[in-house]
Amino acid sequence: MDWIKTNDRLPKKNGQYLVVYKYFDYRSIGVVRFSTNLNKVDKYIFGTEKRPGWYEPDDEVGYFERTGITHWAELPELPTD
Repeated sequence: MDWIKTNDRLPKKNGQYLVVYKYFDYRSIGVVRFSTNLNKVDKYIFGTEKRPGWYEPDDEVGYFERTGITHWAELPELPTD
């Protein structure tokens, strides 16, 4: 698996990606959604400006933007059995 620095480039298409993010003083790994235009995900939450970004669903507010992402990678193929 090749990790890609978010400073080098972002994904070209919407979808779920494996990411490394900083949360306070910790680094964590997780699966997060990416959109090339957060406004199309939720105009109320992300505003009217067109910009790419990482987000996750939330039961209370709908979505929240995941910040602090330093690296991302394509998800591996799922098992067939």
